[in-house]
Amino acid sequence: MSDFRMGEEKVCCICNENKKFLGRINAGKKFYCIQCQAKITREYGQDYWKPCSFEEFFESMSREIKSDRNKRKSNVSSRKPFR
Repeated sequence: MSDFRMGEEKVCCICNENKKFLGRINAGKKFYCIQCQAKITREYGQDYWKPCSFEEFFESMSREIKSDRNKRKSNVSSRKPFR
């Protein structure tokens, strides 16, 4: 259901706190901390989250991985060489 990003500091879109463990629900773009995910599911039920097919999930993940790679490549190419 969610894509957990361990080790990266991100901000939860609900509580706006920096957390180490965040998830993107069903290939969405927003990050939710575990506490906020649980609270939303408890209050609104599992049907609150938009359904996502396996194909949609992998397409979204593929786009994000490519985007991350491009960001890293541009950072590496902009560095000055050691002398």
